[in-house]
Amino acid sequence: MQIKSTFLNEDYLIPYLPKISTTDQQTTANIRNILNQELKVEYTRNNKNFVIMIANGHSFVKRQATRIRSYWSCRFHRKLNCLAKVIKIGDRVIAPIPIEHNHRVIPEKSLEYK
Repeated sequence: MQIKSTFLNEDYLIPYLPKISTTDQQTTANIRNILNQELKVEYTRNNKNFVIMIANGHSFVKRQATRIRSYWSCRFHRKLNCLAKVIKIGDRVIAPIPIEHNHRVIPEKSLEYK
């Protein structure tokens, strides 16, 4: 005995999603403006002689490096689960996503500025 479904398709399972009103060109321009944030960048060393990048007052440590790029994440990535990241390409420092720290600026006590 076969049971016949009264639904021809399962559209009732798909939630309603409103259409996005921006065009791709507007979205791309907005993203470009966000990623071209002006970052005031300084470099220093901590007491273990590791290089620390200070961008807009927040400290970043180098996590990974290739020949051209280096990837930096917030110094409080593990301690406070901060997801802020920046990428250094040559002399330029860019943000792959908008930089949003989940904490205030925490001053460095053990850094000697060079």
